[in-house]
Amino acid sequence: MSEILPLEALSIGQQGRIVDFVGSDDWKHRLEEMGLREGAVVQLLRQGEPCLIGIGTQRLSLRCDPSMMVLVETILSSS
Repeated sequence: MSEILPLEALSIGQQGRIVDFVGSDDWKHRLEEMGLREGAVVQLLRQGEPCLIGIGTQRLSLRCDPSMMVLVETILSSS
């Protein structure tokens, strides 16, 4: 069963589907401009501050902030 958690809580290499955002509408709009929108599949490439994520062919660097979170549903591997 999949779980909902903050993007930065994924394990390295783990994928998640964006289900919600916590934060201001301006921040959410900026993320959507970069391709981070509900339903998009992202992969955590590097943990830390900032974390590195992959979305499609893009690589993005994000700083974690408890007042602004990307929530993802984990995608279970088929293995």
